[in-house]
Amino acid sequence: MMYLAGHKSPDTTLKIYTHVNMKSKREAMDVIQKAYMLAG
Repeated sequence: MMYLAGHKSPDTTLKIYTHVNMKSKREAMDVIQKAYMLAG
């Protein structure tokens, strides 16, 4: 992935793609929380 993205440092790649993954997890947790609140 680092090569394909053109990053010179693996740290750059990890920071970007870890952030994207965390964003997806936060969005999923928001959906779960809203569903829980509606059910309660």
